[in-house]
Amino acid sequence: MTLPGVLLFLVVSQPTSAEVVERAFARQEETTARFGEAAYTGDYVYHELDAEGRVLREETCRRRVLVRNGHQHNEFLSVAANGQELSGPARARQIAAMLKKGLVQDQTQMPLRLDSRTAYDYELLGQDTCSGCSAWVVGFVPRKRSMQTVIGRAFVDCDDYDVLRLEFRPARLPWVCAGTTMILDFADFGGFTLPSRFEMDMEIRVKFIITFARRWIHIDDRYSDYEFGMPLPDSLPD
Repeated sequence: MTLPGVLLFLVVSQPTSAEVVERAFARQEETTARFGEAAYTGDYVYHELDAEGRVLREETCRRRVLVRNGHQHNEFLSVAANGQELSGPARARQIAAMLKKGLVQDQTQMPLRLDSRTAYDYELLGQDTCSGCSAWVVGFVPRKRSMQTVIGRAFVDCDDYDVLRLEFRPARLPWVCAGTTMILDFADFGGFTLPSRFEMDMEIRVKFIITFARRWIHIDDRYSDYEFGMPLPDSLPD
């Protein structure tokens, strides 16, 4: 094949933005249909640092997450603050604080998910590699910006159209947040491509009387031990 012929083939063979997005959603539908009820383990670490990088506070927890029809129920296995395991009222307060900080993201309208399909506009930005795979890079912007929507890009496997990674930031932020970046990585678990790790870095402004100080928040939440098809408690929402 001559060079012009090769270039013409590459141009013709590259899908449009709409085709990539439709195939990614079709893959989501296929996975959702097979996924059913499931459970996995989440290991969460929260660090708050000062301007010099010193750790001011550390929070950790391990939880077993039960999933039914997209709804999550968390069973907390261990909860600690600054290296001390918590129990009783202190444990309950810490769990409430972590949930308030967004440990469970049920309210976030994430892109390339079936339940938020109409919330975003998508654009094919090009091609790259991610997790050792060739991937389409798809930019996404919410049609209506809110605290529950995000802006960023997705890496979609060129072969099977699984989402490999999301890189994003909130579409709207409180004034105290100077900047936020988030990454959600996916991996294969028993034939399903599912979340494996969430990372967030946030810079915040803290006011002391009339002056401001900087704080950095780092969150690392890792997911493992996926199980599928086991009976879940009847108390979980449908």
